[in-house]
Amino acid sequence: MSLYKKLAIFFKYRKKKFKELGENVQFKELDSKYLHTENIVLDDHCKVLGQAYIDGSGGVFIGRGSVLAPLCTIITSNHFYDENDLKFLPYDNRMVRKSVNIGRYCWIGRNVMIMPGVTIGDASIVAAGSVVVKDVPPYCVVGGNPAQVIKQRNQSKLEALIHEKRCYEDPEANSNKKKVFI
Repeated sequence: MSLYKKLAIFFKYRKKKFKELGENVQFKELDSKYLHTENIVLDDHCKVLGQAYIDGSGGVFIGRGSVLAPLCTIITSNHFYDENDLKFLPYDNRMVRKSVNIGRYCWIGRNVMIMPGVTIGDASIVAAGSVVVKDVPPYCVVGGNPAQVIKQRNQSKLEALIHEKRCYEDPEANSNKKKVFI
């Protein structure tokens, strides 16, 4: 990485205070945007690739070893639009905030959008281009718009890999382990 890029990244992120950053977290990209970082938790060994847009106003938790591919969007707030108490059309100025929780060892594919209030279970995969509007069970693959379960993953095999610590970690963080995806 060039000195200019390192300096640009340093100045972009120097005043951003996250709620919690685990060890060996990779998220600092020039083309990513993080809002309300005081409500964002990035657990150990998680990785958020370029052009991410994460709105932490409602709270965001990204679990250990999870990877977000480029162009991922996480939204945690929306305008109030319930017609029973609506004061203006098409929506009024009130905001509804709901947290997004991504479990451990998840893989969120390229160009995925995760909507407010969603929980994605451990070791799940969200296919590229999906829009996640409801909770994703652990150990499954989802895809589409809206995202639906495509298949269940072998829970006992995945739990064995987790127990054996054969999970994604940056090889530079621990040179004795191989980079492994589950």
